[in-house]
Amino acid sequence: MTLLVNEIFYSIQGEGPNIGKPAIFIRLTGCNFRCSWCDTEYAFHEGTDMTEEQIVGECLKYPCKYVVLSGGEPLIQPVKQLIEQLWINGFKIDVETNGSIYKHLPWVETIVLSPKPPSSGMKTDLEPLRKFTEELSGPFKVFKVVVSNEEDFEYAVALHQKFPNTPFIFQLESKKEVDKKQADWLIQKVKMDPRIKRGLVDVRCLIQMQKIVWGVRRGV
Repeated sequence: MTLLVNEIFYSIQGEGPNIGKPAIFIRLTGCNFRCSWCDTEYAFHEGTDMTEEQIVGECLKYPCKYVVLSGGEPLIQPVKQLIEQLWINGFKIDVETNGSIYKHLPWVETIVLSPKPPSSGMKTDLEPLRKFTEELSGPFKVFKVVVSNEEDFEYAVALHQKFPNTPFIFQLESKKEVDKKQADWLIQKVKMDPRIKRGLVDVRCLIQMQKIVWGVRRGV
């Protein structure tokens, strides 16, 4: 079986629960969303057909055993066999998804669920998120919600309240560059808002490290 692959590259994980870890990124082509501030629009259509064996072989070229499966939206493609082959070859695997498509994902270490806030222009279906957090045993699950304004923050808090036992990341929206003033605003909100369960569950405020170091570039 082949998958449509946008790019494979080796870098540092710049966001999410494993920020700072060296990682091999497998970016698959295609997405069922069209977020207004998407920074990977090139992944909507560009790609090369590769077999699972070819993808694993490419990953084996790098001095790393941690893989991030991303997109686009990786779960619109049949990824289960690829994940199994990566696991057989000793890789630890994270999946980054918008959470709109539920799939049973054995062999995965972490599932990063990133439902999209109002500023994206997209809608949220809570049922797949419930299945990921309540029915899927094994992988560590964490929410990562992009925040660009007050409405997005309220959306993120409401989601945090609906899933109070799932670790949660408030991530500043930064399609072009990190705005320090906006970053300070979000940090203060996450620090002080009484609805956020700081200390009772893992709650974090993060910015995209790769944007600080390299700006908006592919392959980093």
